[in-house]
Amino acid sequence: MREHPEGGLAHAIRAYRREAGISQAELANRAGFSREYVSRAERPSAGLASHELVSAIDAGLGAGGRLTALRARLFAGRVERRREAGATPAATPQAPATSDHTHPVADTDGAVLDPAEPAAELARIQQTGDQAGPSRILSSTVALMIRIEEALDSSRGADRSLLLRSGAQVAEFAGFVCRDAGQDVECASWHARALEYALRADDSAIQAYVLLRKAQAVYDRRATHLMSDLVAAAERAGTGAGPGLRAEILQQRARCEAMLGARSGDVRRMLDRAAAVAAEQPDRNDPALQHDEALFGIQIAICLCEAGRPRDAFHQYRSVDTRSLSQRDQAYVSILTARALALSGEPDEAAVMAQQSVPIAAAAGSRRSLGEARRLARTLEPWRSRHAVQDLGHVLRSASELLHR
Repeated sequence: MREHPEGGLAHAIRAYRREAGISQAELANRAGFSREYVSRAERPSAGLASHELVSAIDAGLGAGGRLTALRARLFAGRVERRREAGATPAATPQAPATSDHTHPVADTDGAVLDPAEPAAELARIQQTGDQAGPSRILSSTVALMIRIEEALDSSRGADRSLLLRSGAQVAEFAGFVCRDAGQDVECASWHARALEYALRADDSAIQAYVLLRKAQAVYDRRATHLMSDLVAAAERAGTGAGPGLRAEILQQRARCEAMLGARSGDVRRMLDRAAAVAAEQPDRNDPALQHDEALFGIQIAICLCEAGRPRDAFHQYRSVDTRSLSQRDQAYVSILTARALALSGEPDEAAVMAQQSVPIAAAAGSRRSLGEARRLARTLEPWRSRHAVQDLGHVLRSASELLHR
């Protein structure tokens, strides 16, 4: 019997599953579909599995977007074969435009991608942080990126600018996911892609936004001068940005100056200026609007700690309401708070606080948080004979083993 021309996807899914050493039933459980759906997806004669199913399988197998990318290529081949045969794909009902300036464009499934849709989809992906691991989040993000790229093939004018702007923000978020998972090379690659989209969109505010996120990623390894250069570039690009983004840039400048040895009073004045800018009337197009008051308060605490005021930093951390953050981010903040405590001369309290957060960070696959926990452990080295500090060492070793399984 002649194999279906799109059977390559089925073979790839089966190969990835077998390499992972799991059954169809286990893959179905990971993907959130029934075993029958997975079985059909692995049958070459069954044709092309749906975009939603392949995205879920890709995430369940940790394929990093490769299966969704293969599906996109095979679907494009289907469209080309139909075009060569003189056939026209079935018409798809047009969704209403979300404004007077945007119009839906077709993606590779023949479905309609509203130019405003990627922002809502990205928000949905970001909200799944506690339910899905980094591999699944990245797979969903890559799938969204593919849809944006496909839509760009047929978009023009204001629609195209909006899609390019969304592409920059989606790529930046993919960079953050890689950063949190400790994948530095992949993080840098996604940030470069985000900056390319921002440049193509000719949007200086988005360019500043991406540069600022690159600077924050560099902070993880405390590359002070590189971080300062990136913040300066964000300052130049963001002169016309909304108050939210300009406030963040000022805040990051304060952090850089603190790391470079500025006096704590000067750092505090910079932070006050950032807070004043943040209080201005917001611009609805400001890419920093997604960052709420809690995150702003956390950044202030980080600056205070870098300025040599760990006790003030601790009180600042404690004043922030973190309930709106994911468990992964709450664990990260808790570890930073513990380090402020350690620097304030409270080793036992710091160690106990970190012990509670490290397992949560490990379960979420957050190598970024574990990196900060190891930095805390080095700070606690003078108190290594204390039981709480020793217990933290055991917890950290267990967490590292969990991540390397």
